[in-house]
Amino acid sequence: MNYLKPHKLKSIKKQPIVIAAHIEKYLRFKGGKCKVNDLVSFLKKELNISEKEISLGINFLYILLKIDYDKEKDTLFRKKL
Repeated sequence: MNYLKPHKLKSIKKQPIVIAAHIEKYLRFKGGKCKVNDLVSFLKKELNISEKEISLGINFLYILLKIDYDKEKDTLFRKKL
């Protein structure tokens, strides 16, 4: 899957790289960590996007090693590099 190449039939606001930027902004606002459910509900309400599109944004940041996931607490947090 190509995260950087925009799809010609999709709105630019629904591209994984744009959603990833919103996820980064939300994590900064929340102090570097948040529950996945809180993030998904916020982005669905604010951006009017699906869970699949949000998961693509999360995967994009995870591949770039920008975020990590704690399975036991169901929490995303920013990595300190």
